[in-house]
Amino acid sequence: MKLIFRGIILSFLFFTLTPITLKAQEWEFGASVGASGYMGEYNPDNILRFNSISGSVGVKYNFNPTWGVRGNFSGIGIKGDGQNSNDPTLVNSSFKKTLTELSLLAEFNFFKFEPNKTKAAYTPYVFAGIGGVLFNYTDNSRVRPVIPVGVGFKYNLKGNFTLDSHLSYRLAGTDVLDDDFGGQAWNENLLQNINNIDSYMTFQIGITYTFFKQGCPTW
Repeated sequence: MKLIFRGIILSFLFFTLTPITLKAQEWEFGASVGASGYMGEYNPDNILRFNSISGSVGVKYNFNPTWGVRGNFSGIGIKGDGQNSNDPTLVNSSFKKTLTELSLLAEFNFFKFEPNKTKAAYTPYVFAGIGGVLFNYTDNSRVRPVIPVGVGFKYNLKGNFTLDSHLSYRLAGTDVLDDDFGGQAWNENLLQNINNIDSYMTFQIGITYTFFKQGCPTW
């Protein structure tokens, strides 16, 4: 799992540093904040239970107005309280922690998104990818893979600046995000134990800044 996390780190550094040498072509940088939540033993079925906060920074390369790839670094709070659970064994327990996530995502715009052009100033989009999450468990740090998927909507405010909102869900390769000691590991036949795997979600709003090609306001 450490190799997966290192691979994500190297990919993120590549997408962060490459614009310096490419003289800023179809690149955009962004930051966003919002709400976060978790699903697991303390919350088995409410996909909209957002009870913590999260934040992300990222860099994206646009191959064209439709397709792009994005690297994200996120800090995501999750928590659960046994008082809100139907499981009597959890009534007197709770947890709270912050996840550190690196992810690499492919993004598809439903409309050809061309900032600084009125006729294509907004678009809904979808994204999916792979990532790694770092978290504490029994006084140790653990790294597990995650599969993020989501939907979003972006609107070009003016010129280089775009308002972006997105909802994302992640399937984590572990059942111990909530400190449950009976958890399943990622490699213990995931398909048969899919109901035991923890997940977490974010809803964020942010701003991105696009670097256009030199001498041209769009790409």
